[in-house]
Amino acid sequence: MVGGGGGIGGAGGGPSAICGDGIIGPDEACDDNNQMSGDGCSPACLLEPGTVCGDSVDLNDPAIASKSGNVTSYTGTTDGSTILNFGDPSCSDGSASVPSIVHRYKTGALPSMLAIETIETAGALSDPVVWTYLDCLNTSVEHACDDDSGPSSYALVNTPVLNPKTTVFVVAAGYDAAQVGPYSLRVTETPVVVVPSSGSCAAPVAAGPGTYAGETLAGDPNNLAGGACFTGTDAPEAVYALTLATKSDIRVRVAPGAPLLDLGAYLRAAPCETGTELSCSENEGAGAAEELQASDLPAGSYYVAIDGYMSLDYGPYSLSIDIIPVLPPGASCDPQSVAARCETGTVCVGPAGGAMCAAAQTLLEEDFTASFGAFTVTDAGGDMLTWWRCDNLASCPFTNTTGSASGGPFALVRDDNNVVHDGEILLSGPIDASSAGGVALVFDHVFDHLEGASDLARVDVSTDLMAFTPVASFTSDASGRVYLDISPFVAGTIFYVRFFFDDQTAGGASWVNDWRIDDVRVFAY
Repeated sequence: MVGGGGGIGGAGGGPSAICGDGIIGPDEACDDNNQMSGDGCSPACLLEPGTVCGDSVDLNDPAIASKSGNVTSYTGTTDGSTILNFGDPSCSDGSASVPSIVHRYKTGALPSMLAIETIETAGALSDPVVWTYLDCLNTSVEHACDDDSGPSSYALVNTPVLNPKTTVFVVAAGYDAAQVGPYSLRVTETPVVVVPSSGSCAAPVAAGPGTYAGETLAGDPNNLAGGACFTGTDAPEAVYALTLATKSDIRVRVAPGAPLLDLGAYLRAAPCETGTELSCSENEGAGAAEELQASDLPAGSYYVAIDGYMSLDYGPYSLSIDIIPVLPPGASCDPQSVAARCETGTVCVGPAGGAMCAAAQTLLEEDFTASFGAFTVTDAGGDMLTWWRCDNLASCPFTNTTGSASGGPFALVRDDNNVVHDGEILLSGPIDASSAGGVALVFDHVFDHLEGASDLARVDVSTDLMAFTPVASFTSDASGRVYLDISPFVAGTIFYVRFFFDDQTAGGASWVNDWRIDDVRVFAY
């Protein structure tokens, strides 16, 4: 119904609205052009049951979806759905005449951004597409869309900043008519701090770790000379000030809020206008996010500038800032955490609960920036479908999701349909620990397991390249930093490390997913 003292059609005092005329009147929250009871003319903007939008899956309903913290999970199936051609997803040339499911998700009390992922499940729907609308009744205005940005061929949609209590309609479908079956959605809601105006060097926006939403305007200051990676200096800027209490690393990610907007970022030490530039990023094109990092920064003041590539590049953006404290020698640490790190020249070693930052000798360190380095590849099938070095700047379509500090190229083994991957190997060269009493292996990874498959990711060590001892194995989803104390197996020897991938230990060539590895390090302590 409508608000205020008046009823429908002017029965009370003050101006009133006509329910069902398709016009949002002075007392109406919305009006969907009909007078069906309990519909979109109500303050809650309810949609009628029996329609695609009204019957959409309510992801906020705890009886339907599960929630842990800011993450909502739902599993469903497109099998049997009669919803075809709901909108026209801009990110996919498939998804026509393919069964779809429409969901709805209402954001919380704060401005936020959503990451909407499809997660692997057993079945034929291995290449899902996800697209979203803010108005379910108007599919000509798409909000966001993605086909393959997630692991393997799964979708990952990152929305622009949303106002509090915004309902987002999420459509999931397969890429083509053969892609029908079970699917899983995971919605992560990240609150953001809305910045009402762009800062400048004279009056920067005070910031810390977190996510911010802002907008550069044509009239904003253009006082900075621009970063070293920029070609022009004519666009308006937004400036944020950071204060480090202790030595730390700073990581910054800037995502444009419009597809044609080309933004970059740079980090400077104080003073803001003339301070030393510490990092700069303008590698991607319009609409793409930029990331930068600076390490081992002493306590003090720093400035992050959001700038346009050309003079007309201004508009909405989101900014994410991570500050990673650098721990001094002797400090307690968690070898599997990326929330802090040990000072350069020391590493986090020791037993669980008793690890500390200590001087250690680096026996192997590989971040795959230029090549496989100390590692060699064994192609199990001799078919050129094995481990490869994935570099986004060299046309690799997959992203580094390992959370590694280097964050660039990484080692990837990705399954192929109807191809046997029984023992794809990434093998180190000889590692000399003959004088070491303790040895630790550390790496960052993502193993993307396919539910129902018998895929295996395993880490082995060997002292003779004949007998290999497993020190870690993964048969379900796993990600993050892995710390392995391999002293009992290799201390006092020359040894090798092997990463071993098998797509189906039970045999066959079922299409499964992938394993991503980065920042492999071996320390003697």
